[in-house]
Amino acid sequence: MRRLLIGLLLLVAAIILAGGLWLAALMVRGGNDTRQLLEEFRWQWLVLIVGSGLICVLAVILQRTRPPTERWDWTFTASLGAGACLYALLVWPLLPQEWIRALPVPLSGLVPLVLSVGVAYAVLWPLLRQRPAEPRAASGRPRD
Repeated sequence: MRRLLIGLLLLVAAIILAGGLWLAALMVRGGNDTRQLLEEFRWQWLVLIVGSGLICVLAVILQRTRPPTERWDWTFTASLGAGACLYALLVWPLLPQEWIRALPVPLSGLVPLVLSVGVAYAVLWPLLRQRPAEPRAASGRPRD
């Protein structure tokens, strides 16, 4: 089951990346109608919201159900998904445009995204840091 969840998580990440590359290729290629480009951007924005939400949920499930022997921590992966979803749903639409224009162009979208991921990590870290339950001892005696 864990392999299926990890595979699904990687598939969602690949779909988000492929959609971003497709949108970049359309913009670089040129000759596209503005209406078509806006429609593609809306679809990619929807894929980002749904995909990042799925990444968050899958990573939380993987973190909460991980066996005691697994050393991989899924907290950062969950915070990436939650931060991207938070950014797409709340931060970008509600962020004042003056703040965006005050930042240099390459950082105008990156700084709010990094802050969203940081906030998501700060919220998820205490919730997901609990160690998984250890298996019961093999002795026939019940624990007190």
